[in-house]
Amino acid sequence: MPRAILLAFTNPSDGASEAEFNAWYDGRHVPDVLQVPGVISARRFALSPAQFRPPRTTPAAYLAVYEIEAESVEEVLAEWAARGPAGTMPISPAVCDDGDRAPAIFVYDER
Repeated sequence: MPRAILLAFTNPSDGASEAEFNAWYDGRHVPDVLQVPGVISARRFALSPAQFRPPRTTPAAYLAVYEIEAESVEEVLAEWAARGPAGTMPISPAVCDDGDRAPAIFVYDER
């Protein structure tokens, strides 16, 4: 069965506290995402002050790693994307959604 990971690089919005951002992410968003058929795990990370090399640009403060296992990764992503407008996976105003600090999302297929 095809496997992939989705990497979501995120930042809190300017008006939100780190605590508010993390409470929403851990208490609402991750459980919502885990309800999407084919999403089998989720882990979150905060940017470490210890880095192998200094970053060229300011990286996102947070990373979420979602593991997907499904016959069609594309169908999982389509279902995931449909849940926001449907109201079953709302995005908090605590998530920065503008400019260079907006979420960056990438999907990688297992080789």
